[in-house]
Amino acid sequence: MTFKYRGIVSRQVKDGPDVVMFSAPAVEIERWAAIPQRRRIEATGGAIETAGFQRESKGARIHEIARFMADHTNVIQNPLLTSIQEDDKVRIDIDDDGTCEVWIDDVDFRHYTLAELIDQVRQQLIKRLPDLERRSVPTAIIDNLREGFAEHYADDGAEADDIDSASEDDEDENGPDEADNGDAAEIVSGLFHEETQVVDFYDELNARSVVLKELGEVGANLTSIAGFTRDYLESLLRPVVLVDGQHRLLGALEAIALEMQSEAGRDKQAAYISEGLEPVAAADRLAREVSRSLPISLLATPSPAEHVFQFVVVNQKATPMSNALLGTIVSTSLTNEELDGIALRLAAAGIKLDSSRAVAYLTRSPDSPFSGLVSTGVGGDRPRALPWSVMLRLANMVRDLEGGKSFHPPYVDYVKAWSKQHFAKTGLVPEDIEDRLEHWRRNDGPWRRLFIALHTKIRDYFGDANDMNAENAWGSTESNLFNMVSLTILTQDFFAYLRETGNSLESWEAVGEALDAWLEGLNRGYFNRNWRMKGTKKDQKSIKEAWSAAWFGYRVERDRLPRVEVYNPGGSKS
Repeated sequence: MTFKYRGIVSRQVKDGPDVVMFSAPAVEIERWAAIPQRRRIEATGGAIETAGFQRESKGARIHEIARFMADHTNVIQNPLLTSIQEDDKVRIDIDDDGTCEVWIDDVDFRHYTLAELIDQVRQQLIKRLPDLERRSVPTAIIDNLREGFAEHYADDGAEADDIDSASEDDEDENGPDEADNGDAAEIVSGLFHEETQVVDFYDELNARSVVLKELGEVGANLTSIAGFTRDYLESLLRPVVLVDGQHRLLGALEAIALEMQSEAGRDKQAAYISEGLEPVAAADRLAREVSRSLPISLLATPSPAEHVFQFVVVNQKATPMSNALLGTIVSTSLTNEELDGIALRLAAAGIKLDSSRAVAYLTRSPDSPFSGLVSTGVGGDRPRALPWSVMLRLANMVRDLEGGKSFHPPYVDYVKAWSKQHFAKTGLVPEDIEDRLEHWRRNDGPWRRLFIALHTKIRDYFGDANDMNAENAWGSTESNLFNMVSLTILTQDFFAYLRETGNSLESWEAVGEALDAWLEGLNRGYFNRNWRMKGTKKDQKSIKEAWSAAWFGYRVERDRLPRVEVYNPGGSKS
């Protein structure tokens, strides 16, 4: 089926895409509009974060809008903001007077298997990042997925052997074999060093595609695999993407359902059936009759970067989202090339893209000690995770080489002081680099490697990454260590130590040596004591000053641990 609408074209600027205004029944919009939600899906091997840019819908808000729409005298003037997703499925025929006809093809997904839907989404990502086609099949994810179908593999050991061989053949076709060509595999891996979420999502899709094909007829009949349902995959493949207005659309659809479930609605369906319609056809007829027609603004461009740009600007200016979710969406919904194309426009709109990308990497990369431990604003964040704003502050201290002023007198910015005296001589920046600070601050610049090395050392020396109830737990903000105050103090002090010892960090080997020397002789149990902080807010001037003075004093003297009482001035001594 192809849907046809009459509309009006608005060409706001010469260089920008056309904007087409028209209206369509909610039941039809549902057929051709995708809602790319950013959410977590529970699956074998752990939770998976999808690559969409929409926030998760809120049931309460949908119900409220549905009740509003149930009153047929109420109208909503705001249009749904949409953009073309598949340009070969949308056609716009413009007349001389600025009116137009919009043609949107309805894709019948019923004839696709789950594996075919996944492959369609994979191809969608490859169009955006062609090098993905060379990426090897992720065997670790495949092994986790196979565990969910252990009974199938156990039933036919010979077939399982054939399957493993087939998977290896597939790897030869899709990308370099790591065992036979390690150098090539390393080069391909390097291409995706910064492409965090888009590539992770592709790997999840790729693994599911392999396993579904291994399962043969069993796989062909599945409607979901490890959290990836048909409905979810179909939503990613629709011709148009909904940039803003998902609650209005979902509310309109719920209003239809409420009317159909009412006594009057049931009577109408019964009447249609008595006239000879099948029950499904009777329900479809009534749904079309009661469906509200919603105004639509269609941006005539299939550019994912433009979709995200429009979403961020609209939402940040009208109903600001949390910094965590904003940073997550901006920095992980697009490839690097796509981000680079809108970076200046985002900056002009007041969106701090570089900082968001930096934090996004640190919260996702397996190389980072903060991977999975920072709030992202997406549903399913880990309890007591480090706030996004704290992660941003910690990263920016090292990235900008300032902002490291101690919490206690004489309030010296030790990071900035080290930078003034030693940054020009550091060997962490190649000698032939003209703008050393710009090179340092790049998203993948030396600052990030130093930051990861510093906090990995802190975690391994002082923290407990396994017991989240420990006083020194690494991963719970209730601990003495994993919080804004302690991590800031330790960052400040490392640079204070470098300044004291005149260490300009001549090489990466020198970084490791400096970290060892900085902590040499210090008690690993420093943070693993009951500081009697229960119910006390850590981010208080008196607390920060006390913790800072206690640590700096201990690190210099290194004789005995401070008394517990000093950490909570005026607090309970019980």
